[in-house]
Amino acid sequence: MEIQIQLILIIISSPNQVGTANNWKSVINGTYQKTALKTDGTLWAWGANSFGQLGNGNNDNTNPNNYIPTQVGTASNWKSVSAGSNFNIALKIDGTLWAWGSNEIGQLGDGTTINRYSPIQIGIANNWIVASTYTSSCFAIKTDGTLWAWGFNGYGGQLGDGTTTNLNTPTQIGTANNWKNISSGIEHRLALKTDGTIWSWGANSYGQLGNGNNDNTNPNNYIPTQAGTASNWKSVSAGNGHSFAIKTDGTLWAWGRNYSGQLGDGTNVDKYVPIQIGTSNNWKQVTAGNGFSTALKTDGTIWACGRNDFGQLGDGTTIDKNILTQVSCTSLDTELFEKNSLKLYPNPVLCFLNVKTDNNLINQPYTIIDGLGRVVINGKLNEVESSINVEQLSKGIYYLKVSGNNVSKFVKE
Repeated sequence: MEIQIQLILIIISSPNQVGTANNWKSVINGTYQKTALKTDGTLWAWGANSFGQLGNGNNDNTNPNNYIPTQVGTASNWKSVSAGSNFNIALKIDGTLWAWGSNEIGQLGDGTTINRYSPIQIGIANNWIVASTYTSSCFAIKTDGTLWAWGFNGYGGQLGDGTTTNLNTPTQIGTANNWKNISSGIEHRLALKTDGTIWSWGANSYGQLGNGNNDNTNPNNYIPTQAGTASNWKSVSAGNGHSFAIKTDGTLWAWGRNYSGQLGDGTNVDKYVPIQIGTSNNWKQVTAGNGFSTALKTDGTIWACGRNDFGQLGDGTTIDKNILTQVSCTSLDTELFEKNSLKLYPNPVLCFLNVKTDNNLINQPYTIIDGLGRVVINGKLNEVESSINVEQLSKGIYYLKVSGNNVSKFVKE
């Protein structure tokens, strides 16, 4: 069978299901890899693997299994995971800390600069409760409320120890013992204490520290410094030069870089102190990304704003938005296909895929495309209701494209 390459699915601007599993708990984006946790405590990864960041025991970057979620080892007691630039750190439910992948500046925290192709335990402590990384700087909190850091320490002393020296083992930051949570941005950090205050440190070129200015040379930037005076903060999220936080009253606040409207305040102007975004008071979770932001309300709706050149806002367009816009997530069902002039059944399918359409698409050519954008089947719809033999296809998600933009998704069992 001839396989062609068709550039049709490079940009996906609305949510698409990955695989058919329905027991995912959380997913984290690294620079070139993804890691995800299932409810059964297993850990899965996919994407680039040049440094062993998939944790599968090698650094083979050409294995087709890298393109789909593949289990990391056999352990089923993972609690949380955080992905950095070509490496990962993770916690197990027994309180131990683990890391794997790129280690050229000691970001794994094992005291070396040797890449690791599978998870290795960091130290012998078993009282870790939080671990976070973004690029090559790592942070973790112990059950005693102390804060620890290691890895890259440039760009304004982002480890928070008052220096710009890299560290290859976990080192305590300050003496406070009431740290609750931490979020790592590309060049700055936000941390929450148990008293409801927010603390920040690192780069401040866009006012992302929330201290009222964009002074990037102040020595106080090198150590955790309180942002504002409020003490009713519930959660924080640091992105690429911008920051988000939710208060205990459910209101949403943002500050820092805003060139693409990623703060969602209706402008593209940087903000040096936290400002409330809208008037809603039912925000549950927020994530600040690279030039864009997403947030979840207690009613289960998802909202996004900011950069959208690759469809990262999930609104079906590639247009930037400077206000939070609701994301419509349509599940894989016949309603989606009927709106697209196509009805596919059965779905999932084992042997023959039935395609029902309108008269306008009769005698029109179709292609079936796999998840990598490759055309695997060609044909023509001869009737209003046609049948396509897909028995030879491997298990996975495929797309049926008929005459222009009529594209629908189906699952091959």
